[in-house]
Amino acid sequence: MSSNDSFVLALPSIPTPISQGIWFTLGILIIIINASILLLIHVSRHRLKGQTYTILSSSFVICIIFAIWNNIIVEFVNYFPNIATAAYAFICTFGPTLNIYFMGNFNLHLCLTSADRYIYVMYPYNYKKIVSKKMVGIAIGLVWVLPIASILSLVTYRNVNFENCTYDYEFSFTINLADAISATAVSAVIFFIPLFVVIIVYTRIFFVIKSHTKELYAGRDSTAIGKKVNKNVKAIIQMVLLIGVFVVMWMPLTLMVAILPWCTALIDASKLNFVLIATLALVFRFLAYSYPLLHPILYCYFNPPLKMELLRYIYQWTGKEDLFRQRLQTGQGTLFSVNERKQSHAKELNTSSINNFKSNGYQDNHSDNRNHNGVQFKPDHDKKTVSFSPSYQYFSSVIVDDAI
Repeated sequence: MSSNDSFVLALPSIPTPISQGIWFTLGILIIIINASILLLIHVSRHRLKGQTYTILSSSFVICIIFAIWNNIIVEFVNYFPNIATAAYAFICTFGPTLNIYFMGNFNLHLCLTSADRYIYVMYPYNYKKIVSKKMVGIAIGLVWVLPIASILSLVTYRNVNFENCTYDYEFSFTINLADAISATAVSAVIFFIPLFVVIIVYTRIFFVIKSHTKELYAGRDSTAIGKKVNKNVKAIIQMVLLIGVFVVMWMPLTLMVAILPWCTALIDASKLNFVLIATLALVFRFLAYSYPLLHPILYCYFNPPLKMELLRYIYQWTGKEDLFRQRLQTGQGTLFSVNERKQSHAKELNTSSINNFKSNGYQDNHSDNRNHNGVQFKPDHDKKTVSFSPSYQYFSSVIVDDAI
């Protein structure tokens, strides 16, 4: 064992214009796609209701900030005219730890989404009461604040100042060992532990859905049970994809960040294959930095209301509103189309009920509550409305399609 006082990791030589062009293009795509979905949620907020979209919006915002920082600022910092020494020192010193911060932020957003889905499945009737604006606001605040520990850990053992980059002049066995301990602890706290929680929560969701299916379809024919089982399979595939994409794209870089400091601290530099390390670092970095590009696409695809809203505007822009109405009428098994038809039917019933009240002079036969086909009429001389009574079977029948 020897100290690696002069160890410096250099990436393989790539033509600078090509490298910067790739990173810049990737960053612009990330910003455009995430900003577009954010705008879609904002303009459709009267239809896309619920705190789920607040959580998703927060995750899209961190994707945009990530792209601005890594794909634009960090890549082009050396080409900024007359950049201040303090600015360069800050970017160089905190660049690596900020990447860990972003990774932790993504992971905690995934945890928050899984918690939201868990409450939706386990407590459907109290979901809105539990997942209130205040609680979601506090949770999102914690998601943004907790990963800051990855940045603060750096200042506990390195000499951080705004005159020089700490990685340019601090090389010693003690520093490398502290880097290794810090990287391992931070990776465990903000990556592996939350990821384990997400897997446990989604596993619990799947078994709850499966249990509800057996209870609801007990004594029925095998065909009906088979259809629900297929929906359960679809739901678990969606869960695995969302978790799997994040793990596949961020796990390699996270493991490298945790393991490489131990190698540089405990192994002689002459025994390290720098070319292999640098090549893997480049590949893993590109893989992880591409995640914010797929993140909004996956969540838009697996969220039926959000996907249908996107299709609504696409059909409108292309002048094919009739095709969208036809798609909406067929439903295609989405919770969004169920809600759209239910709202449309509610308006028709409400109008008909009001007209009957007016034409019949509020006769006695309209004063009593009546229930027909799951619709409960509650006439009120001041507020003539129609309310729907939710049923356990309705929640259980649509929960699979909106389980993600």
